[in-house]
Amino acid sequence: MSIIWGISAGAHDACLTVFNTIHDEVEFCSHSERFTKVKNDPFLGPDIIKHAIDNWGLPKEICWYEKPRGRIVRRLVTGQKNVFDRALIRKLLFCLDARLDAALIKMPIVKIEHHKSHAANAFYTSRRFDGFVRHRALVVVVDAIGELSTVSVW
Repeated sequence: MSIIWGISAGAHDACLTVFNTIHDEVEFCSHSERFTKVKNDPFLGPDIIKHAIDNWGLPKEICWYEKPRGRIVRRLVTGQKNVFDRALIRKLLFCLDARLDAALIKMPIVKIEHHKSHAANAFYTSRRFDGFVRHRALVVVVDAIGELSTVSVW
């Protein structure tokens, strides 16, 4: 099985998605709070990581839910605090599972646009409904904030 993880963490409502590239499907998706019992938990805990690895193995790559430089620009433009947040993605993931720690050394981490991560979630989870026609899909993302845009169409 060829697996990619989609991860959002470090801000609010951390989540992990396990995506099977062979079947082009979401295998698993959950917020961290379902495992940690902490409402809107911003961090992935070891239990959700263990669950993903035990059931689908280590990913071949990780897709991060935003582009860190875009986040810095947005914070500068909007006057938000902590503009130069130095938290590294690998640091947020390190020490959650020994198997993941070893893999993170060489694992690629792809950073995608924030709205693209929302659009991918809507697109791939909607495929489970009967009658969904993939080539006709249109996803509209309306978000309070996401890099610099608040509305996008995919």
